[in-house]
Parts: sequence; structure tokens; C-alpha cells
Amino acid sequence: MTSKSKDNKMHRATADKLKRELTERIVSYNANEDNPIVINRAVIFGSYVNNPEREMLSDLDVGIEYGPRYEGEKQKKIVDDSFEYITMIAPSYERKFSNPLFGKWDAARRFMAIGLRGGSHYISIHRINEDAAIFDKKVEEIDVGEIVRSVE
Repeated sequence: MTSKSKDNKMHRATADKLKRELTERIVSYNANEDNPIVINRAVIFGSYVNNPEREMLSDLDVGIEYGPRYEGEKQKKIVDDSFEYITMIAPSYERKFSNPLFGKWDAARRFMAIGLRGGSHYISIHRINEDAAIFDKKVEEIDVGEIVRSVE
């Protein structure tokens, strides 16, 4: 889930704006009970945090830790509903994620990451528990807002 283009550089002011917008998307995402995944933790790491004097940056490195919003049958239903919505928007996901190797959860995870990036190729999303490099130096926590989990 990383940025594909590292050739172009951005100004720190652009990275600041991207960070603000990303934080808003995370808070909004967590508040939406229809999303099957919640973002439990998000951090900024890399040159943005560790080299504050650097004016030009290649990307904004973001680490996220996520998990299911609900448990049991409610989670299964919300993942199924989400998959139906995703495949309506992106029909190619149906064929790709109907494969048991990936599945509906992975489709929801990838769709979440695309949404968090907000169309910016300057935002690189990394999964916190898969990338130990995130914690080699300093990190900056991002507000994830309130995580909404309704009880029926």
C-alpha cells in the first residue's frame, strides 16, 4: 500500500495540508458505522517527522493499525454489504476478491487504503504491525477520532 511515484518531490506545506486532510478522512471513516474496518491507530513517520528542517519531501509516510469494527455475524454482514458496494463501484474487485486467497476482507482493506490516500500519490500507507521500520525513529500520532461500534 505504498506510493508508486517517488520521483516527484513536494513542499512541506503540501505535506502539512495532506496530513490535515488525511486526519479528517480517518476521523470520518471511523465514524461511519457502515465501514467494516476501524483504524485503531495512525502515525506519521519518516522524513516528515524526523527531518523537520527538510523543505522538500518525497512522500508522507503513514502507518496504520486496523481491525474489524464488529464481531461475529454482524461483522460478516457488514463485510458482505461493503463488498457489494465496492464491486458496484469497482466491478473488477468482484473477480479479483472472490478468490479465496484474498476475499472480501482484503477488498475492504484495499478500498479503505485508497480512500485514505484521497487520490494523492504522495501518501504512502503502511501497516504498523508489518513494518518495523516505522518505529526506528520518531513518530507523530494522528487523531483517529471516535470509533463508532453500535450495539444491537
